[in-house]
Amino acid sequence: MKKGSFVFFRYLNRMSEFTEHKKGRVEQLEVLFNGILKGEKLGELVRENQPVIDSCIPADVMAVVDQLVLRKIPIEDLKKGINKLLNLLHKTLTDYLYYPPLKNSYLGCLVENNRLLDVKLQEIRPLIRVVNKESNNILLRKDLLNRFTEIKKKITVTTS
Repeated sequence: MKKGSFVFFRYLNRMSEFTEHKKGRVEQLEVLFNGILKGEKLGELVRENQPVIDSCIPADVMAVVDQLVLRKIPIEDLKKGINKLLNLLHKTLTDYLYYPPLKNSYLGCLVENNRLLDVKLQEIRPLIRVVNKESNNILLRKDLLNRFTEIKKKITVTTS
């Protein structure tokens, strides 16, 4: 085997190992979530799942939340379970090193878009709550639709 082929094989092997470890962590996070949802004793769940609690990364959490949403768990149960799961993972996730993208890079523009979108959504949050309570009010729904349309028009950040 040529040296370049061997290096490429080792790279593929590491990627496969990483993918398998990620898959295992996501599966364990889902098991932890299921235990939380069933109301199992939290102390026991933490002891049994401490390795995954200590080793998970933000991408694992995104993957497990995606899987949970696809399971069509009732929204209230989903919110309650994810909140408890995030509380258990808080220290691990906050200790995870984050390297922000360069401001004018494509990813940097996406981050800025998200920041601006969050500001706009926070501004209309009170209206969303009112519309949820008065869902039959056509005027409120039109107002909300108009605000979403305005947000869509304004959120455009480009690279220089």
